[in-house]
Amino acid sequence: HPRLKKRLMTLEYPTATTPQGRHAEEIYQQSYEAYERRQFAAARTLLETALIQCQDAQHTLGVLRVKHLLANFACEEGDYGRARTIHTEVLAVCRELNFRQGIASSLNNLGLVAGREGHISEGCLCLEDSTQIFLEIGLTPEAMAARFADHPDAVAETERLADTLRFDLTSDLGYRYPGAEDDGADR
Repeated sequence: HPRLKKRLMTLEYPTATTPQGRHAEEIYQQSYEAYERRQFAAARTLLETALIQCQDAQHTLGVLRVKHLLANFACEEGDYGRARTIHTEVLAVCRELNFRQGIASSLNNLGLVAGREGHISEGCLCLEDSTQIFLEIGLTPEAMAARFADHPDAVAETERLADTLRFDLTSDLGYRYPGAEDDGADR
């Protein structure tokens, strides 16, 4: 559902507080809508404009959000190295700011990039860390149901699907991924 996707895209990043920052976010939203229509050239042009506007407005979280989508473009286009580089840059800034939702989102996307590259172990580690952070900051199934109260069918279907999944990374794959035994490993 488009409104649900739109709400998820704004979940991680607070809105701008200046007129220039708000204008940059409007441009970002237009670029996201073009992205959803798979009009990548138009979306990229709009994103580049939004990036400049966010930088000029010193809207750091807006810059991160724009870069996040640029990295998603790169991944969609099969440029996994560029996607990884941008997501890693965003992750580093989110960690500096202790922006937990941004950290979780970046780890999620790095996990997806790793999976597309065929690096399943690395992808699983990133996705596990992402999920753990989302749970720690309160994005539990109950919190998501409250947040998306106007989409009860989508929330219910997600819960039904999750309840049917019976998969354990530590036993169902027949091996333990490297570093799994080290709780203190940098991920």
